[in-house]
Amino acid sequence: MKITHIEPIHVSIPFEHGAPKPSEGLGAGGRFDALFVRVDTDEGVTGWGEAFGYAAGPVTMAALTRIVAPFAIGRDATDIPGLMGELWFRTKGMSRNGPVAFALSGLDIALWDLKGKVAGAPIWRLLGGAGRARVEAYASLMRLGPAHVGKVASDAVARGYRHIKLHEHSVEAVAAARAAVGPDVPLMLDTNCHWPTVEAAREAAQAMQPYELAWLEEPLYPPDDFDGLARLRRETGVPIAAGENLGNVMDVRRIAEAKAVDVVQPSLAKMAASARS
Repeated sequence: MKITHIEPIHVSIPFEHGAPKPSEGLGAGGRFDALFVRVDTDEGVTGWGEAFGYAAGPVTMAALTRIVAPFAIGRDATDIPGLMGELWFRTKGMSRNGPVAFALSGLDIALWDLKGKVAGAPIWRLLGGAGRARVEAYASLMRLGPAHVGKVASDAVARGYRHIKLHEHSVEAVAAARAAVGPDVPLMLDTNCHWPTVEAAREAAQAMQPYELAWLEEPLYPPDDFDGLARLRRETGVPIAAGENLGNVMDVRRIAEAKAVDVVQPSLAKMAASARS
């Protein structure tokens, strides 16, 4: 089964979240962007993947069409480890992190989708995993600030979400969310690599301890400051989560070996799962 066509498809979806629309970053202008990858084959089977987009979307699309697709078209779609390993090696000077890696990841996911369709089996079974009948979801909110986060968080609980993830930077916003949802709803906080030093992150984390965060996510910049994350974890006692901004599978191993986090969060839309880095 040969790959005949690879196409990035950008989708921009309007949304309402019960608060003013973000003026920048994720959700800017009241629209949510996603980037899908379509892979067609000579046997009429189509696979779908997802590549990390958002602000990087135009560059990821260019990487897919101008760099990744010319290497992959005409190749055997069923040899996922062989093809992805070769593509990662041939782009090794540009794919350790960033849009080329995102494009490769979208292709990798699409190839596994193809494999599952041909085999008539779910991907978790092909990968040797254990099936789960139920996967719990959490509500992941936009950055709202103290004036709006409480209302949006409580609305999410009313819709049935049992866990809430915030994207805030201030103690005041975390306090407002906790006051709105009560003591029994787990709150997670993703700061998107907000603090540039361990000292600044530690001060904020300690101030937030009364609000009992289930985890503090991506507290430091740069995101691969594993020593800093490990130190923050030791010195605050607050559970730390990170990993979505790592560029390759070796960094996932390193963050675990450094005991830098309690929750490892690699993003499959940013790194091809079958590649060897």
